[in-house]
Amino acid sequence: MAKDQGIYWNPILETLPQEKIQALQLKKFRRILEWAYTNSPFYHRLYQDAGLEPGDIKRFEDIQKIPKIEKDMMREVQQRKPFPYGDMMTVPPEQVTAFRQTSGTTGTPVYQACTWQDWEWWAETWGYILYAQGYRDTDRVFIPFGYNIFVAFWAGHYAAEKLGCEVVVNKRGDIDNILLKIEILPRKEGEQEYILFRLKDQLRVKTNLGYQIEVHPFGSVPRYEVKAKRFKDLRKTGG
Repeated sequence: MAKDQGIYWNPILETLPQEKIQALQLKKFRRILEWAYTNSPFYHRLYQDAGLEPGDIKRFEDIQKIPKIEKDMMREVQQRKPFPYGDMMTVPPEQVTAFRQTSGTTGTPVYQACTWQDWEWWAETWGYILYAQGYRDTDRVFIPFGYNIFVAFWAGHYAAEKLGCEVVVNKRGDIDNILLKIEILPRKEGEQEYILFRLKDQLRVKTNLGYQIEVHPFGSVPRYEVKAKRFKDLRKTGG
């Protein structure tokens, strides 16, 4: 049992011994592999060409036998039917509830067909991330995301709602009204120009949005004291 279940999103799974975690991962991996092999023409070809069948995965170490998928392979399969996803899908098209795609910054976007179960799983995954960072149902989460077909932060939004947070969104177009205040550690003050360049570049790549950025002396920007205390509590209990 965990000393303090309040620090875990899923205390049962997150406190399992490593060997039990790997046994559970192997069980679920084999189930997914069998499903893909049986229901997706693309994965069936991929595994057959590699001389692999689901029954070949007997131990955790056997997972390394699975052939890797490159992004270009996903783009190529999109040329097949059914449009626009190709024959990679493992469910009938009528079970698809959401269309998403990658940003396309490295080439043709990769289209993503999602069922409602996919989003339940994805939100749960993000739930672990946000909860580990200290987010709780008393928090307000601001997401300055364009809310378009780019897959990006949709799952983060749903996870924040799942945690019970109050989610505030901002569509592109209003983003220039957002002011981002940052502090730079004293030992890094000589690198301020480079830090600002990297920050602006990452914001552009990751969000495709613009910001007004202000640099303030270290320690001058007000903190969220409740959250700061919460992080201290987590560290004190070993979380």
